[in-house]
Amino acid sequence: MTEHSVVLLVCLAAIAALAILIYVAGRVYAACRTYLAGCGQTAVITAAYELRQTLDQILANTLLIDKSLHG
Repeated sequence: MTEHSVVLLVCLAAIAALAILIYVAGRVYAACRTYLAGCGQTAVITAAYELRQTLDQILANTLLIDKSLHG
């Protein structure tokens, strides 16, 4: 694997992680807006759980990429 390939893979992983974070931030914002509108805490708890799952997936993917780059 050439140096350019490694840089490309890292950039693609960073772009994917940022896209996921933007999506999750939008979901959390929508859940908070719903909560403030009076729909209760369920939407916020669900959004927080989804955020936790997404962050765990990002961490797992980052570890896989790091392992493949070093291994």
